[in-house]
Amino acid sequence: MIRSATAQPQQERVYGPIDYLLTGVYACLAAYSTGVSVGSSSAAWMFVGIIAAGTLFSFLVQWLIGDQPVTKYDGLMYLAVGIATFAFREDLAKMVPDQPFAEQLLHTGTLCWLLALGSFFTWRDGTLLFQAVPSIALFGMVGAFDTFKAAPALFFAFLVCLATLFARAHRRQMIEQAEASGYKAMLAREEEASGNASEKGGARLQAILAGPWKWMAGPEWALASALAIVLISLLGAPALRVVLKPIAGSIKVPPPPLTLTQAASLLGGSDTSRVTIGRGPQRLGERVVITAEMDEKRYLRARTYGVYSASGWEIANQNRTSAPVGALNAVPAGGIDERSASEIARKTPITFKITLIDPGVGSVPVPGEVPNQGLVEEGGRRNLAARRSDGTYQLQLGIGDVLPPFVGRAVVPAPNQTPKEAVQADNLPGSMQDYADKSVVPEDVAAFAREVTKGAKTDYEKAMAIKQAIERTCLYNLKAPATPANVDPVSYFLFTSHQGYCDLFASASALCARAVGIPSRYVTGFYPILGKRTDDGKAWAMSESEAHAWGELFFKDIGWVVFDATEGAAEVPGGSRGQATGSDAWYRQNWFKTALDGSIAAVVLAGLLFAGLFFRKSVRSRVPSREDVGREYARFAFLLQKLSGRRRLPSQTPDEYLSAAERGLGSSAPLARDLNSRFVNALYSPLSIDSGLLKELRNATEQLRTQARSKGEAQ
Repeated sequence: MIRSATAQPQQERVYGPIDYLLTGVYACLAAYSTGVSVGSSSAAWMFVGIIAAGTLFSFLVQWLIGDQPVTKYDGLMYLAVGIATFAFREDLAKMVPDQPFAEQLLHTGTLCWLLALGSFFTWRDGTLLFQAVPSIALFGMVGAFDTFKAAPALFFAFLVCLATLFARAHRRQMIEQAEASGYKAMLAREEEASGNASEKGGARLQAILAGPWKWMAGPEWALASALAIVLISLLGAPALRVVLKPIAGSIKVPPPPLTLTQAASLLGGSDTSRVTIGRGPQRLGERVVITAEMDEKRYLRARTYGVYSASGWEIANQNRTSAPVGALNAVPAGGIDERSASEIARKTPITFKITLIDPGVGSVPVPGEVPNQGLVEEGGRRNLAARRSDGTYQLQLGIGDVLPPFVGRAVVPAPNQTPKEAVQADNLPGSMQDYADKSVVPEDVAAFAREVTKGAKTDYEKAMAIKQAIERTCLYNLKAPATPANVDPVSYFLFTSHQGYCDLFASASALCARAVGIPSRYVTGFYPILGKRTDDGKAWAMSESEAHAWGELFFKDIGWVVFDATEGAAEVPGGSRGQATGSDAWYRQNWFKTALDGSIAAVVLAGLLFAGLFFRKSVRSRVPSREDVGREYARFAFLLQKLSGRRRLPSQTPDEYLSAAERGLGSSAPLARDLNSRFVNALYSPLSIDSGLLKELRNATEQLRTQARSKGEAQ
């Protein structure tokens, strides 16, 4: 039985497998990129699996029931999913393998869940396309994390899928408008009248596309456009960056903030309570982000952390006041910063000046122990750097705030002091008890620490033995791969990979020291590894690549002592301390710059040569027209105005204007009358126009000008 024309349109608008394939692919690309960027391939594949299942479910719904009324509620269902994922975001974050979306990445996890659960309700074009909203947001975060090298390629693939899907949806929308306008019904009536009513609706659909709607851009155009954008981005963007770099250097624009990789993995970000370690290769650039005037090379402390877990470090629990297990006496009171400074028996005061070129650093790194009110903005203000309880300073900029230099004073241990014994846990205030917590140290790491410290007589000798053992065991490599999921990063570093960068060296130092009874903490900040100075020679200039992490151990009468196990570690070529790893792209290498300069010069010369040849050829081959005669007459009329002082009115013909201006022409009037008649003949007669005629008219106009000037008639 043949269905009627009125029943056919709904079936033709059923979305096909291609639409769901495009949606599923671009959503999976976004989810996978996010999972890998936060260091959890397990989370990436979990979301990919959920999205694939949800997309298949939505396709089956559309295939089985088509455009039934129930499918029109997909938007409301998607909204309900969005509200639910936001309301239960913390519980959902705990369901993700490795739990990479805790705390500061909670909203990232919420978007991943929205993308995954929303895929079950993509029943029409609106929801199919809306999946792009969380996807774009996630790709934006992935770009900020800057930890996944393949992210740009996956983003380009996302653009291709989205552009193609959008074009297909647009075509469906236009076809529906054609149906609503009655065009399709008219075709059906024509078919019935001609005896072709048995043709399927697909033929009428082709007739629609051949009618007034034939210029609709189909998906093939969207695909071609997306691929063109990808190609231009890949080839053009690097070239433009190199070409415009000299120009950009003269324009003062605030630099972009540090990427989240550098800020979160190394510095702790602007206001975060935790930092992850072992996240894979770091992309550290050469641009200077901080300068420091101080007496000598010193470690500049930005953030400190005391609580270790397999996912990284968290700040010390400053609310702990109870005594540790086995302590005979109650622990003393006091804050971290107070005790840190008071432990230094022989203090040496120093002054410093810190200039943050990049506010993305998030903190004001400082050397030594800075007393309360010891850091101010140059000029005496005290409102852009908030002091934390551990003695470090949080940068807090408002809209429109200008970042000034910060000046301060600090105390450090007097020189020529050798630490001996560490401060014991029962002599630490409650705010510092986490620094002595051995329970967080993996057993294999603790056994390693006990083994390498055999025979050491003092705590300081133990610390040095640990430092030297780590230096012998592991290689420093900024390009070391990420720690696998569900593996303790320090254990993996010491016993499996034997390579890593500063965060793993610092973590291993801190945990091993804590295992043998030495209070320790993990610290992030800067150190002038390369020793570069500012142009005036007054300050150390530190780049992104000099962002650093190290361990600090707490000793009697000395306070916090830096233990940096990267100092004596062998380095992998190309991954050494302080080396920029974000500037080795092909488009930044000298051969490319030279080739680009030569290509630009060749293109410019070829363009000039082509333009000259084209202009010469066009001049030679150009056929004169009456418009050229009109331009010559305009010059003649301007000369008459200059000679007579009378302006030509728009309504006047050439003869009428000459008659009005003739009284002021004097002895030049006869020549003007003759030339005017020649212009009238050239403008309005059927005579052909050639270059000889134009030349004659031009020469006659110049002759009139010369005659009038010689007789003093032209001023």
